[in-house]
Amino acid sequence: MNPETVLQNFKEHRLALNMSERTIDGDAVLLRKFFDYLEYEGIENLTDVDTEVLLKYQIYVSALRTKKGELYSPATRKRHLTVVGVMFQYLWLKGEVFYNPVSKLERIKVPKQLPAGILSIEEVQTLLDQPDISTWLGLRDRAIMEVFYSTAMRRNELINLDLLDLYPDRKTMHIRQGKYLKDRVVPCGRVAWKWLSKYLEEARPLRIANPDEQAVFINQHGCRLGQQGIKTLMDKYGKQASISKSVTPHIFRHTCATHMHDNGASIRRLQEILGHESIETTARYIRVSIVKLKQTHKQCHPREMTAEKIA
Repeated sequence: MNPETVLQNFKEHRLALNMSERTIDGDAVLLRKFFDYLEYEGIENLTDVDTEVLLKYQIYVSALRTKKGELYSPATRKRHLTVVGVMFQYLWLKGEVFYNPVSKLERIKVPKQLPAGILSIEEVQTLLDQPDISTWLGLRDRAIMEVFYSTAMRRNELINLDLLDLYPDRKTMHIRQGKYLKDRVVPCGRVAWKWLSKYLEEARPLRIANPDEQAVFINQHGCRLGQQGIKTLMDKYGKQASISKSVTPHIFRHTCATHMHDNGASIRRLQEILGHESIETTARYIRVSIVKLKQTHKQCHPREMTAEKIA
C-alpha cells in the first residue's frame, strides 16, 4: 500500500462523511509524519505495523518539540496516535489490514485542565471602550468585540458571517457549517446588535469594494476580514487596555459562557449557544468564580447553615 494513495483515499473517505476540510488537512499532516517515521524505520507495508512499532512511535512522538522548543502536550501526543488509529480502523473495515494495532495500545492520559482565564466584566468593558468609534475601523472593531462577547461564536464563524445570515427582526445570527459542520442559530444581545447595526449603516459602506460582497466584516480593502485581521485587533486593544491575559476570540467565548452561567444560564442551553457536541465540553468551558463557590458553600454546607445559631 502506497502511503500517498492510502492518504488520498482516506481524505476522500472523510470528505464523503462531510468532515471539515480543516480537520482533514490537519490530520493529513500528522499522518505524513507517521509515514515518514515508518520510512525511517524501513517499514514499507502498513500490514507490518504492529503494537511494538506503535509503542516505539509513541516514544518518538513524546520526544518531539514545538517551534518554541517545548515538548508536545499530552493532548497533542494523544492526537498523533488517535489519527493513526482512525486510519487503521478505516483500512481494517476495507479489509486491507488484519486488525487495528492502535486498539492494543494503552491510551495516553491527558490531565483535565481548568478553562483558560476569563475576563472580568470590568475588563470586558475596558476592552470594548478602546476602539475609536469616530473612525470606520474603530466602529468595526467595537462591533466585532461586542458580537464575540454577546454570541460566544468562534473566530472562523464570525469571519464567515454573511449579510444573509443576520436576522434583525429576531436579533439572531445563522452560523453555517460551524466546527462540526453543523448549522445553528445564536441570539445576539440588544447592545451588541446596536453596535453591529451602526457599523453596517455607517462604516461598512465606506470601505466596501464590491457591491456584491456578502461578508459582514470586511478589511480595509473592502474584502472579507481574515484570521490575521482578527488577531491584530485583539492584540492591539488588549495592549491598549493593559489586560494581562491574552485577548483572543476564545477568551471572549469562555468569558461569555462563564458570565451567563454565573447569572443562571443552564449548561444545556449554553451547549446549544456554543455549538458543542458534548455537554462535557461545555462544562469545561465554565470557570465558576470563587465568589460563586463561596456563596454556594455558605448556602449549602450544613455547618455554614447552622453557624449563626452556634454563634
